[in-house]
Amino acid sequence: MNGASRMTPQDSPSDEQLEIHPRRGPLAWFAKWPWLGLVASVCSVISVPLGVYFFLGSQRTRQLAFAVNPVQTIVVSAGRTSAIRVLSENMEIKSDVIAEQLVIWNSGTESIRPEHVLDPITMSTRPSAPILEVTIPKRTRTLTGFTVDDSERSSGRVGLKWKILEKNDGAMVQVIHTGPPTTELVVSGLVEGQRAIDRVVLTSSQGTPRVVSRRSEIVVIVVFCEMFAFALLSVVLMVRTGPGKIKRLRTLLYMMLVLFGINLVLLALGAAGVWEPSMPFRF
Repeated sequence: MNGASRMTPQDSPSDEQLEIHPRRGPLAWFAKWPWLGLVASVCSVISVPLGVYFFLGSQRTRQLAFAVNPVQTIVVSAGRTSAIRVLSENMEIKSDVIAEQLVIWNSGTESIRPEHVLDPITMSTRPSAPILEVTIPKRTRTLTGFTVDDSERSSGRVGLKWKILEKNDGAMVQVIHTGPPTTELVVSGLVEGQRAIDRVVLTSSQGTPRVVSRRSEIVVIVVFCEMFAFALLSVVLMVRTGPGKIKRLRTLLYMMLVLFGINLVLLALGAAGVWEPSMPFRF
C-alpha cells in the first residue's frame, strides 16, 4: 500500500531468533545457573534462622527461668480408701497430698547475685495450699549456695535464695502440698534487667518433659515467614509467566520446592525445641 512493505507471517521472527538476545535479570540468571542459584538460596534460607538464634543467644542478659514437671505424683487422694496415713506435726492430713518438682535456673549469660534481686524470689501454690515439705534433691553446683526458706510454708509460700547463679546454674525443688491436682506452682519476684521471671512450658512426650520456649517460638515464626514468602513468590511467577513459558521456569520452580522442603525441616526442628538450650536437670 503506497510502497509500504507489509510483514508476512514468513517474515516474523521465530522463537529461535528471539532467543539470540535473551532477557536479562535475576530470573534469567537463575535459569542459566540453576545449581549455583540453588546452593546460594539454600545457604540463605538456613542462615536466617541460625542468625536469629545466635543473635538471641549472644545477648548479655540475666534471665531467671523455671519449669514445673507436668507429671504429678498423687501421694494420697481424698475420698479414697487407703492404708496410708499422712501426719504433719502430729496432725492427720485428710485432704489430697500431691508431690511436685520444679527446676529454677539462670538461662541468661550474666550471673545473678543477691544484689541483683530487686524483689524476693518466692515459690508459691496457686490457689494457696499449705506446703508440707520442701527439699532440694539436686543442685548444679554446691558453691551456688541455693537454699529455701520454708518459714511460711503453712501459707503455701517458700523463699528461694542463693549466693550466685551463673549461666545454667540452678536447682531442683521438690514440693509436697495439700492442694488438689489442679494446684499450680508459680515463681514470683523481680531480677534486675528482667521484666518477669520466664516460665518455660514443658510438654510430656512418653514421660519425658520437652522444652518449648521463647527462642524456639521466634525461630519457628521466622521459618514460617520464609515458607510463606517462597510460596507467594512461586504463585507470582506462575501467574506472570503464563502457561506458554512455564517450561522455562521449571528448574526455578523445582528450586523453590527444595527450599520449601528445607523450611519444613527447620520448622519441625524449631517446633521440637532443638533451638532452645536444655534445662540443667531432667525430671
